[in-house]
Amino acid sequence: MKSNKLTNQAINNIIGRHVKNVRLSHKKSRNQIGKAININPRTLEENEKGKYKFTLERLFFIADSLGICVTELIPAKLKGRINKNNKTNSDKNI
Repeated sequence: MKSNKLTNQAINNIIGRHVKNVRLSHKKSRNQIGKAININPRTLEENEKGKYKFTLERLFFIADSLGICVTELIPAKLKGRINKNNKTNSDKNI
């Protein structure tokens, strides 16, 4: 039976693609976002490709630069799913 658990790499890829799509829907270039949040556009490109993991801080900065809520940068197919699939033993006690 195939596991429905998402790997960290899969999560990085899904979030990266979504962030790119949201950025493009707001008609913003990587250069514009990079300048607004003080990062190299190449770093943003690597984030969007899933090569680098987005930090929560970076997602907040991107959302702010786009004038949106950070939750809009989390794809619908991941909302609620990450916590269900990646619980640790300490999470079960909460």
